[in-house]
Amino acid sequence: MTKKGIVLNFLTSVIIALMLFIPAIYVVSKILHFNEQGGDSFEDFTKKLENFAKDEAKPRAGMVLIMEEESAVLVYNAKDNLPFREISFSEQYSPAGSFQQREEYFLPYPEGLCGEVPCACLCQNFIPTEKEPVYEDISHDGRKISLRQKEYACTKLRCQALEEVRLQDSWSIYRAEGEPKRMVVNFVKEIKGVKIVK
Repeated sequence: MTKKGIVLNFLTSVIIALMLFIPAIYVVSKILHFNEQGGDSFEDFTKKLENFAKDEAKPRAGMVLIMEEESAVLVYNAKDNLPFREISFSEQYSPAGSFQQREEYFLPYPEGLCGEVPCACLCQNFIPTEKEPVYEDISHDGRKISLRQKEYACTKLRCQALEEVRLQDSWSIYRAEGEPKRMVVNFVKEIKGVKIVK
């Protein structure tokens, strides 16, 4: 092979490699940046919640929370099992009242990450546990509800203790596939503590 042939072969190989390598880098960077957006937004959420709780002059504040698909932000007021997603299957009406079938997916309080204080967690990968679902019939506002509760675990969990935040209630928000990635969240001061609403 001549010197020109070797150089031409080398340049052709480099150009082909760059044509494959550059799009691959672009795709990987988009995926990683998307994951960072959800994490960065969660950190911003916890900082704004803590600052809002300390600022006695502000009765209300809001923010835009950015979330990935199939992820949830859970704010635990106590060591509760907190539902992150509810699904209503059917609702039937009769003269005696209405009847609804509902399923709740919940994530237990992450004691090892939060200790004994209120805590905010971001879960980016849910998996069902082996525990059997719990069935319960409850009554709410004249409606009978047949409730099935299924416990989930999280393989990608990030938590932040909220030691100086007094919460009114536990709260969660879940982003299902196809839902908007930006959600408006408000913080409201109530008598018993901070209430979070979407």
